[in-house]
Amino acid sequence: MRQIADIAVKALSPGINDPTTATMCIDRLADIVLTFAQLPSPTLWKVSGDGTLRVLRSTPTFDQLIAVAFRQVRHYGAGDVVVAEHLAVTLGRVAQRVPATLRTPLILEAQVLIEEVAASISVVADVVRVESAAAWAWPTPTP
Repeated sequence: MRQIADIAVKALSPGINDPTTATMCIDRLADIVLTFAQLPSPTLWKVSGDGTLRVLRSTPTFDQLIAVAFRQVRHYGAGDVVVAEHLAVTLGRVAQRVPATLRTPLILEAQVLIEEVAASISVVADVVRVESAAAWAWPTPTP
């Protein structure tokens, strides 16, 4: 996951400027996140026959995986409307396919993406385009 995110970040560097590669990486990262979300919760400990704790294993949380997958891509891609819009749509697609209990980090990534886009892109129509793609991240007011 880290390697794919790094490829996306490198693709977004001014010397390379390859948004197509970045968007393809975002798609692969989303696939990995969706696969992880479907796995059963891992057993974090092993006990011996007499009940003594023998092994304590750590595993990344879903929030940590979302951070690894998307945080740097979001940061470096916020200035490119194509990448930012694709990331907003992809975060929404993932959020629709994971249990409600896992959606918060995806929503937060989309909300911070909008903040970074507003600070990075000066063309109002482009900012609105990304905001529209991330509209799923804000709850609809109830009457």
